Amino acid sequence: RDMFEVRGSTRLKRGMAHAAETDATCVLLRYDGLDGLARISAISFSQAPDQLTGDRADFLIAVTRRSGKVLYVEVGP
Repeated sequence: RDMFEVRGSTRLKRGMAHAAETDATCVLLRYDGLDGLARISAISFSQAPDQLTGDRADFLIAVTRRSGKVLYVEVGP
């Protein structure tokens, strides 16, 4: 959603949200604002998800007693 709408404003016009782009371990989100600026955010994972779409990452992780698993998620411009 447009940040102004998230904050509660009603907008007659809004920018252009592009379809999410995905590869094995990353999702790229892009929004072109009415001010002409592109906003791009990347979400990446230290391990490839078992399934990755533009709005969901599924991980099937088996852990046993006294075992552990570390998964890093990084979000940035």
